[in-house]
Parts: sequence; structure tokens; C-alpha cells
Amino acid sequence: MWYNKKYIPNFEYILYDLYRYKEEDIKGEVILRISLEAFKIIFADNQTFMREIEKILEAFETLERQSKGIEYFETFIRYIMNARKDIKIEELYKISQRVSQERSEKIMTIAEKLINEGIEKGIEKGMEKGMEKGNMETAKAALKEGMAIELVAKITGLHLEAIDQLNKEISH
Repeated sequence: MWYNKKYIPNFEYILYDLYRYKEEDIKGEVILRISLEAFKIIFADNQTFMREIEKILEAFETLERQSKGIEYFETFIRYIMNARKDIKIEELYKISQRVSQERSEKIMTIAEKLINEGIEKGIEKGMEKGMEKGNMETAKAALKEGMAIELVAKITGLHLEAIDQLNKEISH
């Protein structure tokens, strides 16, 4: 065999169905309780989710005094926004306003960060597409001038197969 079994960990794991536990049954540190509650309700129907999320936002009150409290809160909001595509940041903002004005402002700050990250990713992707299109145009012009396929690939950084396909399109 190509691997050695002694280097493969043999972990045991336990799966819990958190949905059947009541909120008061979940014990431990605040961040643990918040995390488990979030995992528990993330796929609940919209009405249940909104009702329970308010309780979770209230639980963050005690975490804000801790050094990592804001980071936990941001991670929590990001988790919700990634896992629940049907939940809008404005809905979370309204709920958090009922709990804490300060926290609702943090939600909007996080929303702005998410939007900016999305814009940056979009710009990067657009630049990549533009560079790829530019390389294709350069390759097309070089092939029309009779340059060797291998040299065109080396200059543009495109794969030989793509340049070969482009050459066939030009030839027809």
C-alpha cells in the first residue's frame, strides 16, 4: 500500500442532534452556547429563525466585554449570511436594533465589509477575464502573423491546447 496506517489518526466522534435540545439544556461558555444555538437554528423556518436569532443577539451582550467579542460577532454574522441566502442583512439589522443600537451599527459595518469584499472579488475576477481576453487577442494576432504555436503559448501564458484551438478557428 502507498500509505502507512500508523500515521492515519483514528478519531472517535459523537454526533448530536441539537434540534431536540432546548435552549436551557445547552450549557457551557457563552460562545459555545451561541455557536450551538446558531448551528441548531440555521436551517429552521424563517419565522423560527428570526425569533431565535434575537435571543442569540441578546447573548452577545456578555461577549462584548471580552477581547474577542467583536470578532465572534462578525464571524457569527458572516456564518448566517453565508448559510442562509434568504436572510437579508437589513432583517438582521432590524432585529438587532430591538436588542442593541450599538450591535445593529456593527451589523451594518460588517455588511459594508462584506459588500466591499464582494466588490473587490468582482474587480479581481473582471481583471482576470480582461487579461485572459487580452492574451487571447494577442495570441490571435500572433497566429495571424504566422508565429509558431509554442512561441505564442510562451509569450501569452496560454495553454497549447487553447492556442491550437484558436489557430484552427483562424484557419477556417
